Amino acid sequence: MEKILLPGLDKQLGFTLKNIETAGKKILVAGESAEYLAHKLAMSSGHQVSHIVSDHDALLSAKLKRPDGSDVNLKLMAFDATDFKDKTFDIIYSQGILSSAEQKSIIKEFRRILVGGGIVVTGEFIKKTPETPVFIADLFSANGLKLRSEEELLTFYTERNFSLLQKIDLSSTLTPYYKEVNDLLKSSTKTLSSSEKSFHKKVIHKISHECNIFLKMDGLKHVGFHSYIFRLDQ
Repeated sequence: MEKILLPGLDKQLGFTLKNIETAGKKILVAGESAEYLAHKLAMSSGHQVSHIVSDHDALLSAKLKRPDGSDVNLKLMAFDATDFKDKTFDIIYSQGILSSAEQKSIIKEFRRILVGGGIVVTGEFIKKTPETPVFIADLFSANGLKLRSEEELLTFYTERNFSLLQKIDLSSTLTPYYKEVNDLLKSSTKTLSSSEKSFHKKVIHKISHECNIFLKMDGLKHVGFHSYIFRLDQ
């Protein structure tokens, strides 16, 4: 699929390309479902882009989905324990993984492999209300994520020697994103046999439940999505 199907859709990439110079830069993309995004960054930079995912299912999916002729080096690595040398990358582009339970070790690793003055672009779900409903908190917990306020997120970065350069509220992309995911799920399940549906039951239920929370259960009243550009201070 030659499109970006992630929260933020293509707007996070557009925000990135508008605000930072990518030509000639060494770029790492960390996270799944980012095959086309990594391809576009490789085209923009004029260099091969490294793309890492953290499990075998994501690796197989990325191999099947990446565009033909894509100048992307795809590898399986733990985000908090990569094989890259110190100060390898000028830019790291990630989405959501810095809200994971391993957030402290991941950002420590990102600092190690970034050059001084290097850039981290991240897209994160943001808590919009002081009290998060239990069903939303449980959803993020089940995905291994911690929902935080913007103030908490910014504090997390500044305490680790990052300066905020730019930010944008992309919450408006969540409804079209989840509608597209929901439509894709429905069309995909129509082609599955009964045994295949049974085998993938947990995954189907998980995706459907997440879509319902945001499309039918007022999840967007409590959760937004923002993109940030941070610089690692030297």
